This record gives sequence, structure tokens and C-alpha cells, in this order.
Amino acid sequence: MFPMFPLLARYWWVFGARGVLAILYGIFLLLSAGLTLHAFVIATGLFVLLESLLILFLIFGRHDEKILIALLESGIGTCIGLIILFGSTLGSLLIPSVTSFMVPIYIGSWVILTGLFGFIHATRLRSQGHDVWIIGLSSFVELLFGAWLVFHRNEGAISLQWPIAAYALLFG
Repeated sequence: MFPMFPLLARYWWVFGARGVLAILYGIFLLLSAGLTLHAFVIATGLFVLLESLLILFLIFGRHDEKILIALLESGIGTCIGLIILFGSTLGSLLIPSVTSFMVPIYIGSWVILTGLFGFIHATRLRSQGHDVWIIGLSSFVELLFGAWLVFHRNEGAISLQWPIAAYALLFG
């Protein structure tokens, strides 16, 4: 049996809330034409932190090792969210140019790690005989987008607002 189906059946609202949260974040970024760096950092940090905490909610229950990937992904995502939220917010007040450079690296790192964990999960499911091409495809897109963000970090966080918003809408 597909290991995530019992989790989806039991905690469907967590996965739905993750999607809604990503869509709201994407809409916020798209509609905020004059967004300041400080507001962008706070919105991004809150999004990553809340999304990761929703996944951590899945851990509080009786599960087996099959959700280890979700645990690792959410734990790393929570740490990155905290770094973005607290570290970059403080940094944006002190040295805004460094924050503008670092936020795309944080977001790109989080997306790359999410893609890597997706590939690991897809590989485990594939070895059990499941058809997981959609997980592999979405993981590949995440790896590409994360790498693109890291390589375009010199453009600054605000100039990458629209691609990040498009990714959030797609993720949602």
C-alpha cells in the first residue's frame, strides 16, 4: 500500500493547509508591487516556518519510519524558516544589502532540500513497485528552481519576487 495514503486520509487538512498557505503567500507577493525588503523577509520567513510546522504536526502521532522523510524535510525547513525570519529580519535592519543577497540563497536551499527529499521518497516508493513519476517530476522542478534561485542571488530578493510568487502558487 502507498505509505502516504494513510497519512493523507488522516491528515488531509494539513496538506490542504500547506497548499492554501503557499497560494496565499504567492498571491501576497504578486499583489505587493512596492514590497519592501523587510516585509518580504518577514512574509517569506513566516511562510517557510508555518509550512514546516504543519508538516511537523504529522509527526505527532503513531507512525512508523515511513514518514522519516517528512520529518527531516520539516525539521530542516523549520530551521531555515527561523533563520530567514529572525536572522534576516535583524540583518535587514542592520545591513539590507546582505539580506537581499542571502534570502534567495535561503529560499533556494530550502527548495533544493525539498526536491532532494522528494527524490529520496520517490526512490523508496519506486523500489516498492509504486508509480511515482509525479513525485519525481515535481522534485526535479524543485531542484531546478532552487538552483536557479541560488545562481541568481546577485539580483536581490525583491527582483526575484515574481518567480518566487509563481513557485509558491505552483507549490500550492
